[in-house]
Amino acid sequence: MSNRAAPLIRCEHLEKRFGHRRVLRDVSFSVAAGEVLSLLGANGSGKTTLLRIIASLDRPDKGEVWLGPVPLSAAANEIRRYIGVVAHAPLLYDRLTGAENLQFFARLYDLEEPQKRIEKLLRTLELWRWRDSSVRTYSRGMSQRLAIARALLHDPPVVILDEPDTGLDRESLQQMTELIGQLRERGRAVLITTHSMERAVTWADRAVELRAGRLHQLEGPDRIGQRRTQTAHTISSSVRGPHLGPRRAMAELTEAERVAGKGGGLTAYLRSVWAVAEKDVRTELRAREVVGTMAAFSVLAAVVFGLAFDLRVPRPELVVPGILWVIILFGGVLGLHRSFGSESDRGTLTGLLLAPVERSAIYLGKVAANLLYFLIMEALLVPVLLILFDVNLLKPLALLALALGTVGYVGAGTLFAALTARNRARETLLPVLLLPVLAPLFISGVGLTAVVLDGRGNAEAWPWLGIIGIYDALVYAIAFLLVDVIWEQT
Repeated sequence: MSNRAAPLIRCEHLEKRFGHRRVLRDVSFSVAAGEVLSLLGANGSGKTTLLRIIASLDRPDKGEVWLGPVPLSAAANEIRRYIGVVAHAPLLYDRLTGAENLQFFARLYDLEEPQKRIEKLLRTLELWRWRDSSVRTYSRGMSQRLAIARALLHDPPVVILDEPDTGLDRESLQQMTELIGQLRERGRAVLITTHSMERAVTWADRAVELRAGRLHQLEGPDRIGQRRTQTAHTISSSVRGPHLGPRRAMAELTEAERVAGKGGGLTAYLRSVWAVAEKDVRTELRAREVVGTMAAFSVLAAVVFGLAFDLRVPRPELVVPGILWVIILFGGVLGLHRSFGSESDRGTLTGLLLAPVERSAIYLGKVAANLLYFLIMEALLVPVLLILFDVNLLKPLALLALALGTVGYVGAGTLFAALTARNRARETLLPVLLLPVLAPLFISGVGLTAVVLDGRGNAEAWPWLGIIGIYDALVYAIAFLLVDVIWEQT
């Protein structure tokens, strides 16, 4: 009987195309519990695509990835709970402290007693002293260690390390070697990408190479191409002894199969929404990148319109609705493109997508934060227009029109912001795509506001209000249908 533990990762006949280019060609391999596999390959060989597929960030055109007994295609969201990824970028929020980053991800993974786990990891990785320091002040090595803490926070049985040696000094490399050894001893399946054969020899039990999308077993040093006797002994001892590393890892994935598809319930879903929204607001309070821009634009635009009309409009109630909604339209675009754009630029969007959270929960968390930003902008804009044009925008029906219009605008805008997040021309592309979709909403918003300010009565207001309500319902229904597809493109 073979003393090799059962595989935790199993890739079977994976193929992936981008247009006419075949990136992966019939790729099959496995990584056992307590085994470290190095994946080598030149840039463009398909390593990143393969890792994205295993991490559930992309789908193969053919083939399947299995984690223990669970096919990734059947339960991707739940399986993310059992995978830890250290990417080439740290996937950390530089405006948050080290501890705040880990607390945020602990909430996404819905961990019990997260503070104990966070303290243990920070002490182990020698970051406890800097736990309350902003990540933007961390060195490359410190950021990499915090990224490792993030990946191991939920104690996953499968760990993916994408070029973990990049930018590390000699001491940090030694710590990385020790960490990989500890993961092996605890029965974790570890997949490492590296350009260095020396690192592969030091770290791995086996090595494979991707060349032109095909997987090749490497010849070379005795330590590569076959499992080490020491590793087999460690695994055998772990199964019999008190640590139960590989056995525990397989049990965890068997549990994943049992609970796959059941979800975490409404309470866990709402906690995820709140965690994303709170993180965005906390980051904005420190960065001041969105609200300040939106507020300054709206107030200055209102003043310019007021001066253009020389403050003597005969019937301002017919002019102000258009001014109000035009300012909201363009002021909102300034903030919306940053909703996902900043996440994409800093690499943190990938960290969000790696979490076992419904994509719609991430979307709603972003919507909630954006609604707050819009509320602040409008709270400044309405009094300015009231003073400049002497119109009462504080009528209940006018405020209802503003609220419903904002909810629809933010819902559509957040969805399109996600769609254009990774596009370099997103600042131009977002309004080009979004404005035609918003036309019915803004026409109705202007019409309803004009009716209310002109005092024409509720009979004329209700049709406009109905159109806005139907628009809002359609926007969020479509968003929930499309959000998973859109995330696959980001």
